[in-house]
Amino acid sequence: NESIIESQKKEEILTVRSSGVSAVFELTRRYFLNLWFNPGILGTRVAMYSMLAMMVGALFWDVGNDDSYASVQSRIALLFYCAAFFVFMSVAVLPFTVIERAIVD
Repeated sequence: NESIIESQKKEEILTVRSSGVSAVFELTRRYFLNLWFNPGILGTRVAMYSMLAMMVGALFWDVGNDDSYASVQSRIALLFYCAAFFVFMSVAVLPFTVIERAIVD
C-alpha cells in the first residue's frame, strides 16, 4: 500500500496559473494572430456590421422632430426592432465562436 501511495505522489503534476492580466494579454495576442492568418473572418464581420449599420440608418432616415403620438410610437417600434435584430445577430455569430474556440484552448 505504501508503494502505491508514494508512486501516486511522484506522478502528481504541479501547475502554475498565470495572472489575469497576462492571460488577457495572451488571449488578445492569439486572437489577433488568428485574424492575421484568417482574414476572411474579419472581412465577413466588417461586411456584416456595415450592412447592419446601413439598415438601421435607413430605418431612422427622415423620422423628423415631430412630437406627435404616432411619431413617438414609430421611434419606439424602431428601437424594439434594433434590439431584436441585435439579439438575432448574436445567434449568427455562433459559427465564428466555434472556429475561435481553438484560440482559447
